[in-house]
Amino acid sequence: MHKNRIVCIFIMLLVLLIGLSCAVATDTSKDISELEVKKQDIDTNINALKESNVDKIVNQKEIIGKMQNTQIDKIKAKETTKNTITKKEPTISSTEKSTTDDDTQEASNHDAKSNKKSNTDSSTLVPLEDHEEVSYDKNTVSNEVNINPKVTNNIKDSTFNLKNIEEPYKNVSSLNQINTNGTFNLTSDTSGQLTLSDGNTTIYGNNHKIIPNNPNQYFVTINAGQKLTLKNIVIDSNSEFSSDWLYRPAIIVNAGGELILDNCTISKTIQAIKSEGNVTILNSNINNNGRIAHGATIEIKGNSNVYIEKSRLSNNQYCGINVASNQAKVLLNQTELSGSIEMHVYLGNISLYNVTYDGTQITDENKVSNNGIQDTQDKTNKKNIIILEDSMISIDHAQKILNSTTMTINGRLTSGNTYLPNQTLKVYVDDVLIGEVTTNDNGYYTISYTAEEVGNHNIKVTYDGNYKYLPSEAKSSFEVYKIDTNIIINNINDELFDKLANITGTLTNANDEVISNAKVIVTINGNQKILITNSTGGFTYTGAKVLLGDNTVTALFEGTRTYNPSEDTKTFTGKKHDTQITLNPIENTHIDDSIEISGILTDVNGTVLTNKNIIITIDNQQHTITTDDNGKYRITHTITSSGEKTVLVTYDGDTAYNPSSNQTSFNVRKINTTISLDNISDTTIDSTIWISGILKDEFGNILPNTQVSILINTHNITTTTDVNGKYNYSYTTTTLGENRIMVGYIGNDKYSSSYNETSFNVHRINTNLSIDTIDDTTIGSDITISGILKDEFGNLLANKEIIITIDGQEYTVITDNDGKYNYIYTTSTLGENIVNVNYPGDNKYSPSSNQTSFNVRRINTNLSIDTIDDTTIESDITISGILKDEFGNLLANKEIIITINGQEYTTTTDNDGKYNYTYMVNTLDQNTVIVNYPGDNKYSSSSNQTSVNVRIIITNLSIDIIDDT
Repeated sequence: MHKNRIVCIFIMLLVLLIGLSCAVATDTSKDISELEVKKQDIDTNINALKESNVDKIVNQKEIIGKMQNTQIDKIKAKETTKNTITKKEPTISSTEKSTTDDDTQEASNHDAKSNKKSNTDSSTLVPLEDHEEVSYDKNTVSNEVNINPKVTNNIKDSTFNLKNIEEPYKNVSSLNQINTNGTFNLTSDTSGQLTLSDGNTTIYGNNHKIIPNNPNQYFVTINAGQKLTLKNIVIDSNSEFSSDWLYRPAIIVNAGGELILDNCTISKTIQAIKSEGNVTILNSNINNNGRIAHGATIEIKGNSNVYIEKSRLSNNQYCGINVASNQAKVLLNQTELSGSIEMHVYLGNISLYNVTYDGTQITDENKVSNNGIQDTQDKTNKKNIIILEDSMISIDHAQKILNSTTMTINGRLTSGNTYLPNQTLKVYVDDVLIGEVTTNDNGYYTISYTAEEVGNHNIKVTYDGNYKYLPSEAKSSFEVYKIDTNIIINNINDELFDKLANITGTLTNANDEVISNAKVIVTINGNQKILITNSTGGFTYTGAKVLLGDNTVTALFEGTRTYNPSEDTKTFTGKKHDTQITLNPIENTHIDDSIEISGILTDVNGTVLTNKNIIITIDNQQHTITTDDNGKYRITHTITSSGEKTVLVTYDGDTAYNPSSNQTSFNVRKINTTISLDNISDTTIDSTIWISGILKDEFGNILPNTQVSILINTHNITTTTDVNGKYNYSYTTTTLGENRIMVGYIGNDKYSSSYNETSFNVHRINTNLSIDTIDDTTIGSDITISGILKDEFGNLLANKEIIITIDGQEYTVITDNDGKYNYIYTTSTLGENIVNVNYPGDNKYSPSSNQTSFNVRRINTNLSIDTIDDTTIESDITISGILKDEFGNLLANKEIIITINGQEYTTTTDNDGKYNYTYMVNTLDQNTVIVNYPGDNKYSSSSNQTSVNVRIIITNLSIDIIDDT
């Protein structure tokens, strides 16, 4: 009891100290010099905003993020105390110690001591003692984890669904510590305390609650290097204020830590958030908090950066935000959301953008009173709350300008319907600053820009903002162009070489407007001339001599700052003087005769050309002569070969004259020849024939040692005549039927060709195929089919295929070296069997055939029956015997029909050809027994019989002697 009183007294003293601090911070009678200091702090923060390099200040999260990152880097360098968590060594925690004013530091040092225990199956938990540890990792657990509220649960680098364990731990109020580094989904309401490891942790609440066990317990502490994201979560203590409770915030963010609340609700806590780190609150409700005197819902200290967007801080017991540091920064963006946010600002700077308080838009003229703590002060206080308003820049300029001309860039700087005068704007073209300009009294600005480069260019006008207006920028683009030009060289006619060329042309723009007084460079065959266009854009050049052949003319306009260059090229030909040469006709002649080749060379006007070289070509021979004083030429040539001769005379020309030529032709005949071919008689294949004849000229002269071609069917051979002009060739026939022979002499330069032809027939050699006689036989026996194949000359034919046909079935054999063939055939058909033998022939031998026949019968059989002794009526008799063929072979498995007194019975022979049948006689006197084998396709039928006498059974009746009685 005494201890509780001490705690209460301590709390009261703490509340009194906080109240005094607030009073001092909001004292309106401070010295004017202190106000100047505050103004400097505000200017510093404005400069920080200007240096953020964001495109649009509307995205305030990016600004606060840059502030946060800067502070994190500074704090990380100084931070020396962090929670240490490893994958296999769980965090050690201890019982919570006494509270100091710096609850944040106490929470950061809050660790748990516990015994170590591993749980590899989240669905089967063994009851554990308080403060034991359970470790999970992504390789040993399922996607759903039951968090044991009595132990420390270490979960590393994974994504899990979190829910409280069922019995026996339900409603246990001890701490639920979760060492986390992953992403989690709440599947039910939970309670306890969250302990973070370094890295990023995200918990998706799915609109479930996290309820601290009591107001003395914070939910989580976020230290340097740790980032916690809470989405769709309700943090609700469900408690009321008690003087026995210590002052604990729900979430503590230490320097270097980061908290993001997205669509969350925090209510009924002693304090919602206490931050020296970075906090982002989006679309959230923080209400009905701050449940002790002087306790702000969100307390901001140190270098904390806080960004609040579209969130409500309302219905809190005292104030919504308490800024207690001149290093802290708060940015509120409440676009499209209204509601009250109560703030105490002691030392820090707050930027308000589109904030509504109690339905009224806050401006620098509004003074919203705060009735939360001991005294009354202006909500905005003007000294350290800046109301930022939006700004907008318009741009107006030409979309397309001619290069080297100047255009005007103008526009207006406004904020809503307000014109912003005397504000400095920066104007950039292609990200290069072209100047700064100040808006006039109506917010207008104007700046000139001279185009220096052709192409598309970007304009950007920026406004850095000031203490009242947000930065803004505007972008646009324009095109810088030059005027296209067209230079044309007029057509140039071909000219005779060495004359002066006449070159003319015009220069115009794209609209066909003349460009006068412009420099044009004319180049002909590599020689340049600079010309100036006249008033009609024309130019003329006549000083260049025409060269022989192609002449190239180029006219170039190099362009100016306002005109694009253009170029044109024309070609023409420098011509030579044409010439003509005559050639006198040449009569037909014969070999070895001499001919005269002559003519005259002149130009096209008939002027004779003297001392010019003339080339005469005949029979692939060239002769060069020179024209005389009359332009004439003449040569004598001896003919050495026959045929049509072409004479070509050519003048190759020179530097002044074009070449010319002429030609004529005449015939030189050859001496005719004849070739004879002796008659060839018909013959057989593979026989030898002689092909022969004589080659002569038309005068009867023989042609010795001359090559003759012989074509036999398609076979070509060559032979040579002897000294008597005769030719002979031995040939073995290989082709049946008509054989054509052609002999020819192809001639030469002196003799003409000649040919002759004949034909003869070649037939195949006849053959004879014999067949040996075949004796009649029985079914199933082997016979030999044999014979001999010979040709018509009696030669035995070996290795020839013989086709044997028996009853329509073909069999093939090959003759041996003696022309014999043999085939063993097993008979299968009764009656007459016809055997055909056939040799089909081949390219050399004609076919032949023969036939014979033989009869096939079934094999005779013999059926015996054993003698049957006489017997008595109704006694059994055995009928037996043996079935054999005519060769004595026992016939097994053959059916035997037994007939006794007209009644048939059937039995089968065994493997030894025996049959047995037991019959009980029932007829007196003689019984006839007939046995019959009906035969089959192979065996003929046979039968036998016997008889047996059957008598009645003889009886003997005795009578015993009967004694007298």
